Amino acid sequence: MKTSFEILKIYREATVDVIDNLSMEQLQNIPHGFHNSIFWNVAHTLVVQQTLHYKLSGLEPLISNDWIENYKKGTQPKFVVTEDQVEYVKRKLISTVEQLESDYRENQFEHFAEYETAMGMTLFTIEDALDYNNAHEALHLGIIKTMKIIA
Repeated sequence: MKTSFEILKIYREATVDVIDNLSMEQLQNIPHGFHNSIFWNVAHTLVVQQTLHYKLSGLEPLISNDWIENYKKGTQPKFVVTEDQVEYVKRKLISTVEQLESDYRENQFEHFAEYETAMGMTLFTIEDALDYNNAHEALHLGIIKTMKIIA
């Protein structure tokens, strides 16, 4: 699983690098043909990771339920984002991966609720969820990079 955690770290660091120097306007812009902003995509990856790994394992996520409700699948931006929220998400992108790896090593994910993804794939274990999440993060990193070019 070491490789799965390394991949997630790389995606997260790349995401922070991509958004690091964007203006608040660029982060919140929804380009023509898209349904969400760059910031929404970034926050969404954090929310999905926490949901797939912690909630499906019966554990308390490392972010609040408000974040989960505002950036889960099927949502759209509802409000203007603050610089504090951007900094919070950037910090959480990195710290949650470190905590996830630590929690995994400490066998915190011994229970996992089977889950069928939107793509019709069933996740049976935390390891399945880790692999699926990496594919999800890669998809959104690509979207974020595309949106940055447009923004």
